[in-house]
Amino acid sequence: MAKDNMDKTKITEEYFVKIVEEEKDLMFRLAYNIMQNTADSEDVVAESICKAWEKRASLKSPAKLRNWMLRITVNIAKNAVISRNRTKPVEDCQKYYKGKTDEKINIWELVGELKEKEGTVITLYYYRGFSVKEISNILHVPEGTVKSRLYKARKHLKDLTL
Repeated sequence: MAKDNMDKTKITEEYFVKIVEEEKDLMFRLAYNIMQNTADSEDVVAESICKAWEKRASLKSPAKLRNWMLRITVNIAKNAVISRNRTKPVEDCQKYYKGKTDEKINIWELVGELKEKEGTVITLYYYRGFSVKEISNILHVPEGTVKSRLYKARKHLKDLTL
């Protein structure tokens, strides 16, 4: 994706709306990977957009708005899970998916079965097409950690579809 040419200019309402429209589906998927609940995920996206709008003046480079909004989404979702003391149910999902080759499997449903960190990197890498380096910047983790999470997530997805 071409870098937006706005490094030294203010974030305009039009530019902000354009980025929100382009990224809202990814923001929802990221929130859903963490929240595992549609309504809560929608709330996280709405709160993320509001927070990004309110704090837009603090962003030094408007060209980084996309990644910044994604990071806000991840942080708000994680904080919501912590504050609500929610835990992700631990289930043996393999028993539901092993040997079901006759049935059509929705891969994004399987991604939802992954651990939060694995689901997040899979979503960013495959759904949105971010590079390992970009994901590293969004999640504030080393590139090696992103690669490791991708490897583990792919392995878990493969196990789920056998």
